[in-house]
Amino acid sequence: MKYDSLNNLYQKLFHNLKREKVSLKKDSIILTLTRSGSNIQSKISKILEESSVKSHFFKRDELKYFLDENYVRVSRNDLNDYVLTAKGLWFIETENKKISKKILVDFIESEILTKKINTKLKDKEKIILFALISLRCFDTNNVMNLNDKYRLDEWLSIFSDCRDFLHSKKILKNKVVFKNVGLEHAVAAEMRRVNDLPKKTHLIYNFTGKKEYYLDISKNTDKVSQLMFLFGLVLDGNNDPTLLDEIKTFCNNLAYDKTKFVSDLTKLTKEYDDLIHSSIRSLILLHD
Repeated sequence: MKYDSLNNLYQKLFHNLKREKVSLKKDSIILTLTRSGSNIQSKISKILEESSVKSHFFKRDELKYFLDENYVRVSRNDLNDYVLTAKGLWFIETENKKISKKILVDFIESEILTKKINTKLKDKEKIILFALISLRCFDTNNVMNLNDKYRLDEWLSIFSDCRDFLHSKKILKNKVVFKNVGLEHAVAAEMRRVNDLPKKTHLIYNFTGKKEYYLDISKNTDKVSQLMFLFGLVLDGNNDPTLLDEIKTFCNNLAYDKTKFVSDLTKLTKEYDDLIHSSIRSLILLHD
């Protein structure tokens, strides 16, 4: 059996995606679905439903065969229309040499599992990381908890203080502004969008999945090295002793001024004070 009508249905979808400016990975819809976030996947799904055809689009006996093979299905928008299934997409892209098991596996390996990521932090990532360090969010007992709305404004104030300090020391390129996204609070919006921070921090930056964020260093045997690494990311390797002393003072002052407003932690421990001090001291020694 020839598959011209199935290929034509695919081409209709393909051109509609291009028209709607969906960027296709290696001209493959399957690969694009694999690599894209939920917003793009939803957009492709919507366009797929809109790229339907009537039964007379197919030759005699073709429709029954394609339905039996699960290459097409009834559209959700109209019971008289038909659209491609994932199996149909795979079949056509296999026929057109756009996809194969090898191509898919190699794509997942290179684009998802081992994709090189720029470890240099953006300004907002620096502010967020610096704020978590300053407030000693070093384990699940002391997290940035965004479930309580009254704490969101306090965290915004902390972000602003960190931004102003880092900008004054020329650690930031721009004095960034944190804005609400629709009805979503500025802090919640930013924390939901720092998707690269776990990889950039070698998974030290972590979250519970319950709108709680922290730096996972408390269980590490070499906490000082971990914190030195995080400070290095924020400072882009600038370990000037005067700057580092100012950072230690800022972190301590911010912690003792603001922790009571955003955390259930009853007191800050000397252990965390010593950890900040030791990390800063080690960075200064590197400079010497």
